[in-house]
Amino acid sequence: LLLVPLFINTDEPFGTLWLVSDKPKHFCRNDARLAVGLGYFISMAWGLVQSQTSHREALREQELLAQEMSHRVKNVFALIESMIRLTARQAGSASELATSLTGRLHVMAKAHSQIRKLDGIEPSTELAELIEVLVKPYSMGSDNNVSSVKLIGPSVSCFERAANGLSMVFHELTTNAAKYGSLSVEAG
Repeated sequence: LLLVPLFINTDEPFGTLWLVSDKPKHFCRNDARLAVGLGYFISMAWGLVQSQTSHREALREQELLAQEMSHRVKNVFALIESMIRLTARQAGSASELATSLTGRLHVMAKAHSQIRKLDGIEPSTELAELIEVLVKPYSMGSDNNVSSVKLIGPSVSCFERAANGLSMVFHELTTNAAKYGSLSVEAG
C-alpha cells in the first residue's frame, strides 16, 4: 500500500492518493517516487480545475452586476426624461425650466447619496431620513434652527427602487407645499 497526501496551497491535505497491490512488498522506492510525482500532478490539476471554476463564477457575477448597472442607468435616463417633460409643461420660461429641472436633479442626487448607505447587503435608507433630506430646504422657520415639519411614525426601510420614486413624490409634494400650501407661510 502506498498513500500519498494531496495538497493545494494549504498545510492540510484535501485528499489522499491510494495505490494498492494484491502482493506483499510489491512496491519499491522508485514506485514511491512515481506515486509522489503522480500525487503532485493530481494536486496541480485539481487546483487548476478549482481556479477555473472560481474564475467562471466571478465572471458570471461580474456580468450580472454589469446587467444590473445597465438596467439602473436606463432607469435613470427614463426618470430624467420624464422630469424634463413634466418640468417643461409647468415652466413659464427657459430660465424657470432650467432652475426647476436643476432643483429636481439635485434632489435626485441627494436621494441617491442617501440611499447608497449600505444596510447589510442591499442598499437602503430610512424613509424618515429620506424625507428629512428632501424637506429640509423648505422646512426651516425664520430663525433657521427650528423645523416646521415633524415626522412621526414607525421606522421604515426603503430600498433603492422604492426610494428613488418616493424621493420624486416627496419632492413634488414639498415643492407644491412651498409654492401654494402650508410651507408657503411662516405659520404653515
